[in-house]
Amino acid sequence: MPSSESTNKAPAFGPLTRADGFTLIELLVVIAIVAVLAALLVPAINNAKATAQSARCVGNLRQLGASFALYLPENNYTIPYYAVGGNTDYTWLNYLDKTTASIPPSGGVACCPAALPNKYKDIYSVYGIDTSGGNWGDYPKPDGAATVFANTLRLDPRTVDRPSKRILLADSMERSKTAWNARNQVAYANITSAPSSGDQGAVHFRHSGGKANFLFFDGHVGAMNPDELKLLVNEEYGYSGPIRYLDANYEEVTR
Repeated sequence: MPSSESTNKAPAFGPLTRADGFTLIELLVVIAIVAVLAALLVPAINNAKATAQSARCVGNLRQLGASFALYLPENNYTIPYYAVGGNTDYTWLNYLDKTTASIPPSGGVACCPAALPNKYKDIYSVYGIDTSGGNWGDYPKPDGAATVFANTLRLDPRTVDRPSKRILLADSMERSKTAWNARNQVAYANITSAPSSGDQGAVHFRHSGGKANFLFFDGHVGAMNPDELKLLVNEEYGYSGPIRYLDANYEEVTR
């Protein structure tokens, strides 16, 4: 019968055993696989995010279109896009909501989620209204309590042949790279006439396929690329000169 000493003693020779864990080569293989999967998934995730943001943008513009449809007939189809009232300025958003509040009720849907500031920041950082044809003069404050100096726009679908081709709002961006709201959405943009000088905004083609979303007089929302916008401006507004816009990289383009 073997003794307890011989039973507990490990054999002098036998098969080699490995400690738990991965070898360096196995770790490198796992890292390489993860890197390949990430390279495949990240673009898909980014595309899905961009699609969702564009869909939200379209939804925002549709809601604003419904608000304009109620406001304009009650106000002689006229709305200021910018008004100076002492130490306070107002934009079309204040007038749409008939309030002088710094955060109007429609602020939550007044800007595109695909560009800075991504959500409501102030009355300036919202979708751009087409400023072509504005007229300066005295006009009531958004709440009607007093008079301010405002640039008003006539937005009457009854005066045009095809309201579905007339632009009301657009994805916009501040043109100046040094302005206080540089690379932010801006409430006013020259869209359908000769490019203006200064820090005015412009259409920003930020969505997939190099397109921007537009709200039209008839309330529908559509997307266009720069060539389609230039063609529409030529055919519907009779302007065949250059247009100025910002591409997806925030670079200003005149064509």
